[in-house]
Amino acid sequence: MLVRPAQIDVYPPPRHGPQRPAVVAVRGEVDASNADEVGLAATALFDELVDVVVDLRAVSFIASRGLWILTELPLLARRHGVGCAVVASPATNRLLRIVGQHRPKWVFDTADMAVNAVAEESRTLEHLVPLRSPPAHCS
Repeated sequence: MLVRPAQIDVYPPPRHGPQRPAVVAVRGEVDASNADEVGLAATALFDELVDVVVDLRAVSFIASRGLWILTELPLLARRHGVGCAVVASPATNRLLRIVGQHRPKWVFDTADMAVNAVAEESRTLEHLVPLRSPPAHCS
């Protein structure tokens, strides 16, 4: 059996044009050896106050260790004051079924649906979450 470890690509948001989230695209297999790497790629963007879509459409296998990407990562984003959504694959849907977890509201079938959800969440959060530190002109 050929094992295809996960490949993680990070696409930052465009500098010009309409505001879009960064994309963390994952391909291959997510297991105990690399599930945290996927999370670290996303949380590094949260620290920069960037909205994120985690695209798992090309994930062929996801072990239970990767469940937190589907269930907890978007909650962590919200605590950072940014939006996050996940694009599912058949493998991620299978994992949710196996563990008896209902599909979270931030897991979507298409990238467009995830991007739209992040944009909506970001608009909501910018009114609810205070800035991390006051702008320089306020001190």
